[in-house]
Amino acid sequence: TASRAPEPLVRWGTTAHRLGHVALGAGDGAVRTYAPHDMCGPPATIVSQLHYRDPGVFVRVHLDALPPNRRVYYRACASHDGPCSRVHSFLNDDRAERLDFIALADMGAPPKMAHGADVAAAVTRELHANAELGLVTLAGDLSYAEGVGAQWDYWMTYVEPFAANVFFATSPGNHELCAPGHFFRAPWFDAGNDSGGECGVPTVARFDAPSANGNGMYYWSYRQGPVHFVALSTEHSWLVGSPQYTWLDATLAAARAAPAAAPFVVVTMHRPMYSSQGGLGAGDQTNAVYLRQALLPLMVKHRVNVVFSGHQHSYERSCPTLNGECVAGGSGAPVYVLAGTAGHDLDRGAFNSSLPGGRIAAKQINTAYGYLRGRATPERLRIEFVDAADDSVLDAFDVHPY
Repeated sequence: TASRAPEPLVRWGTTAHRLGHVALGAGDGAVRTYAPHDMCGPPATIVSQLHYRDPGVFVRVHLDALPPNRRVYYRACASHDGPCSRVHSFLNDDRAERLDFIALADMGAPPKMAHGADVAAAVTRELHANAELGLVTLAGDLSYAEGVGAQWDYWMTYVEPFAANVFFATSPGNHELCAPGHFFRAPWFDAGNDSGGECGVPTVARFDAPSANGNGMYYWSYRQGPVHFVALSTEHSWLVGSPQYTWLDATLAAARAAPAAAPFVVVTMHRPMYSSQGGLGAGDQTNAVYLRQALLPLMVKHRVNVVFSGHQHSYERSCPTLNGECVAGGSGAPVYVLAGTAGHDLDRGAFNSSLPGGRIAAKQINTAYGYLRGRATPERLRIEFVDAADDSVLDAFDVHPY
């Protein structure tokens, strides 16, 4: 909202025409904004219509005592007497036996990333076609604003039709956080100024984590239905002994602890552990080696089912993989899925079977923009790669508890 009213609020109810409940923004940080001096450097700090422009305010409101497994209708209002948004709705999906979700990465929007609009429209079609869609998660490189404040406005406009009507959970990538002297600067390659001086400030103002058990929206975990999602930040240190590594080990252990163990654990991270395409530069291939050295033992130890990443702008899926090799029988080990195909120009270079990712590849696609569609029950997690152009399924696989 552009309003700076003192009491922004949300009116909600279980029918679109009777929004009898009122929830106020409450607590520290309920109303947020940011100024040029909050960010790290140019171009994000340049005051202009293109770069820094007053973003208005972002309001956090908690809706308590929602009815389970019901559609909740709401509108955001500047104040009790002020203007309100249109009515939106979302499914308060509290089912233990099923979850329908979408996962995507590397999105953007016009004018920088024309195909981000196509993918946003395809996700909106999914939402209209499936009233039981319970979650959309985006694993980094959201708007590609890179210090261009207007790009945040463009991107939010394109994602609003689905983001305002389904649980939308985000985690950061290099184009949100990377700036010289900030966050994790790996000694084996230069991450540059990919955020354009934003160093995460616009992202954190706009998005929260779905739970408070990690480090804000940077890394978090959340159980919904049969799936426990664990979102990592590859732009914070994940090296053995780091705070994020220690948190990840404990979080995965808790997700697998009886009697409430989740049938499936899905880990998301922006930078991939495996890739077999030349579009991922030598620095990122080196980074993938260190990621595997640090985190693969935890994925195996805690029986992670799927590891989802982006950063490379194509689609790759591994076989169930243990120690860099396909597991005989096709089960009992994590599957690594890379799908940075939500809008950034595709990496159309050839796949390389001699790279670690190539040796375990089960499917490789570098010609389609799209996203992952998942359906989980306690017995099976079905994941499909959907072409945003025509909604066709280009790849599909099942994983089972182990």
